[in-house]
Amino acid sequence: MKTAIVMTILFGLGFIAVCVWYINKAYSKRWDQDDDESLG
Repeated sequence: MKTAIVMTILFGLGFIAVCVWYINKAYSKRWDQDDDESLG
């Protein structure tokens, strides 16, 4: 049972990390576009 709980927690943390990475990637693209617009 303990191993299953640990595996579930690790999987959840990994999933959250991937979500955060995708969100950061999307936001970075938006910020880059905004910077380009301000420079242009």
